[in-house]
Amino acid sequence: MTQDRTPTFAGVLMEAIASSLQGVFTALPAEVTRYDMAAQTVDALPTIFFPSLDDNGEKHTAELPLIQNVPVAFPRGGGYSQTWPLESGDHVLLVFSMLNLGEWFETGNAGDPGDLTLHGLSGAVAIPGLFTAPRATEDVSADAMVFAGPEFRLGGEDATEYLARADRAQTQMDLLKAAILSLAST
Repeated sequence: MTQDRTPTFAGVLMEAIASSLQGVFTALPAEVTRYDMAAQTVDALPTIFFPSLDDNGEKHTAELPLIQNVPVAFPRGGGYSQTWPLESGDHVLLVFSMLNLGEWFETGNAGDPGDLTLHGLSGAVAIPGLFTAPRATEDVSADAMVFAGPEFRLGGEDATEYLARADRAQTQMDLLKAAILSLAST
């Protein structure tokens, strides 16, 4: 014989809170599927599946949807910015704003968020640089900041001053020194 149990107030309250939190997102890793360099947005697919329990208490997971046109939070301020190209397969950390960012992002104006969703997928911002352990960079140093990549440039495309790579600069200095010594000995 099955005995019916009346749920406790605390149990009902805990279940209500857990149910309400099902749609609250704070941060998730995601994989870039598309990068729009001009708009500085990505389409990103969360890489951790959403867990839930069925009526029998068994755990199930579901893939979250692709989130499109997510603003990329490159470091910037005071008239300066730092950007780099993102590629499909790169990882980002999606951080979910308390309110929808759409109107503010499109216009830059303060105002109505457009919907009442709190911490929803529509409030995503992508922070580049997150990585998995197998993809940790080998370009690290215990005593220096390392900028790794095919090019490091200060200024825009029209900039006339570039940083020189130390090995190339040293080679040129050695050639100059040899030429000067050669001229001095003649």
